[in-house]
Amino acid sequence: MNVDFHLEQLGGGIVACTAPPHTFNEDSLLLASFARAERSERACDFGTGCGIIPLLWCRTQRPLFITAVDLSERACALARLGAEKSGMQERMEVVCADIRNFWRSVRRRYDLVTMNPPYFRSGSGYPSRERAADLARHDAMADIDTVCRCASRVLNQGGRLCVCFPVERLCDALCAMRASRIEPKRMRPVAACPGKEPRLMLIEGVLGGRPGLRMETMLISRAADGKRTEQMEKFLNGGV
Repeated sequence: MNVDFHLEQLGGGIVACTAPPHTFNEDSLLLASFARAERSERACDFGTGCGIIPLLWCRTQRPLFITAVDLSERACALARLGAEKSGMQERMEVVCADIRNFWRSVRRRYDLVTMNPPYFRSGSGYPSRERAADLARHDAMADIDTVCRCASRVLNQGGRLCVCFPVERLCDALCAMRASRIEPKRMRPVAACPGKEPRLMLIEGVLGGRPGLRMETMLISRAADGKRTEQMEKFLNGGV
């Protein structure tokens, strides 16, 4: 791969290879933990970037099999390299594809799909200079309706879709899930620090699930001194 990259140690012998704009932030760590991939599950991560979410699963939960999907060839190269350096290439496949067409090549459906989707509507805010960064921020090619529709095509009946989304766009996410027969079942709000309103919502929906939504306790990510809270550290390491 003709690009400089940086090794990020994730623990447990697992490493991620990152290079701008294919890096990761705390939201990806939150989603990986919230999704709780099980050992018996086949899991798929849409828009995987450097493969951070599948690699974190390999560190802790280690699902039966993982497919990491991204439109960018450079992102896929970084994800493959991370899997190889972590010794997980037999368990984690990387597919360079548009999620809108990926379902056509799927031979066995998945028990879990995740995506940290673009947070901003196309045309809003300031566009990024690099196309890959702009696609990661704006939903021109992967709005929440598209994410849910594509997930419904590759999930087993009763399979789960987990996403993180800005609180101010929560209604968009819930409506998109129901439109694709994915019933919202579990949510957890995340606030930046004590006394702040939640900025992010972690959402789990079940394909063909019955109505009934459970709201989990607020997760506070940072203390007043800027350090991660004990609650946050526990959550990121597999606790509740």
